[in-house]
Amino acid sequence: MSDKTPIESAIEQNAQGVADTTNAAGERVRLHSLKDQIAADEYLVRKAAVRSGRLPIRFVKIRPPGAV
Repeated sequence: MSDKTPIESAIEQNAQGVADTTNAAGERVRLHSLKDQIAADEYLVRKAAVRSGRLPIRFVKIRPPGAV
């Protein structure tokens, strides 16, 4: 089983394919640039991290041994 998200799979598939092509109806089809797709994926990962509610930094009180 793959641990990739659907977006990661789509980016990988688009990276292996062509950037623009012509379909059967004669219309020219063009994909978003790979750089834009990666930036969108990074944005969604960051957005999900914020929604998780966990702080990225933990604050702890350090007490050296023998301290009162």
